[in-house]
Amino acid sequence: MQKYYDLSVKQKCVMCSIEKNVPDLWEPKYQWEMKGLLCKICFDIKNAEYNKSKTFCSTCGKKLSVIRYNPKRQWVLQGQLCRECWDSQKAKLG
Repeated sequence: MQKYYDLSVKQKCVMCSIEKNVPDLWEPKYQWEMKGLLCKICFDIKNAEYNKSKTFCSTCGKKLSVIRYNPKRQWVLQGQLCRECWDSQKAKLG
């Protein structure tokens, strides 16, 4: 019984595998498409990465305006693109 209780109270962080109590772990945002729990440090790192990918172009790093462009699946790019980078990728890869 004690072993079952200890497993239900402690879990590992999905990213860094540090074992902590469940109340000290954070649930990831649904946009990240992750399962499991994160420690506070990993949650902050993942949140900063997500905000950066939504704010800046993934190719050139320019700050995105209101209009953002999503890359096509065959381009195999993560994040969003500015208009110039989207146009150049379309000319290159079609």
